[in-house]
Amino acid sequence: MNLGEEVRRVLPELQAAAESAMGDTCVIRKQTGQTTAPGALAATPTFAEVYTGPCKVQFSDIQPAESESPGQVIATRQLELHLPAGTTGVTTSCVAEITAAGPESNTRVGAKLRVLPASSKTYMTARRYPVEEVS
Repeated sequence: MNLGEEVRRVLPELQAAAESAMGDTCVIRKQTGQTTAPGALAATPTFAEVYTGPCKVQFSDIQPAESESPGQVIATRQLELHLPAGTTGVTTSCVAEITAAGPESNTRVGAKLRVLPASSKTYMTARRYPVEEVS
């Protein structure tokens, strides 16, 4: 058996382990359009839920980045939203709202996180989306 076959064999167990570490719960919504009430001056966005379920919020590993000062390198960390590997429908600009935080979590219930462009990965144990807090 080669390494690729072994990884494919154990991947469901690894995905289950990653999901079991997702102690928070969120609902993710995508803007579907907007409506304007009679007499209103501004449109109100309309949303559809694309995901509800377990999640985990954490910072990514520290990455070096160029500083605005020549010759200096700074360390940056990206806030990430982790969802089960089989999750679909989440795209850039969706907004996740944390609806429950696990006992070991320091994630704030009610926090809203906008999904940023994500990269893909082979053999993923979870979907990891870069996010920014919007509330």
